[in-house]
Amino acid sequence: MIQLVDMLSSAGIAAVVSAALTYLFKPLLEARLQRALSAKVEALRAAYVSEHEYLKELIKHNADLYPNLIESVYRSRNIARELQARAPAHDPVLRAELGTHALALVEGLYRARLFLAPELFEPLHQFKRTLEQFVFDYDLATGSSPSHGVESALRDAQKRLDELYQEAVSNAQAALRICSSPRPSSGPDETS
Repeated sequence: MIQLVDMLSSAGIAAVVSAALTYLFKPLLEARLQRALSAKVEALRAAYVSEHEYLKELIKHNADLYPNLIESVYRSRNIARELQARAPAHDPVLRAELGTHALALVEGLYRARLFLAPELFEPLHQFKRTLEQFVFDYDLATGSSPSHGVESALRDAQKRLDELYQEAVSNAQAALRICSSPRPSSGPDETS
């Protein structure tokens, strides 16, 4: 019986000491845990703010790139359309202007390459390659001995430029979440 009393007495003392220690040290442990969690939360918040600022800067940079690229694409497409309509007659002024816009497109693509997602870069790059082919075909079609097959290739390249223009613009609008508002058309250049 004495052993039972000793055991119960020891268990009771252990329970009282445990409860007392828990009561005394619980606020200290909670405060320490709270400080550790606060430090982790602040580190995560700082990382989030840093990443958020980086993404905002990246979007701003991209927003500055797209208009110039799309302008070059738009102007090149319109000039190519005009040149194709006039072929086999050679128009040196429009041809020189097309070269200027093609060069601006190439330079813009070099500057923007790292910042453009593949779905944005690919149509622009394909447009550039098709434009180069168009210029080559145009120079052949309006040269001293034009070939009839080249005129067909010129028309095909012009159609492909129109398709790639639409794809490039719609992809850029989707990437920037631009809602294009319908506006009245002043002619065929405005609608396609």
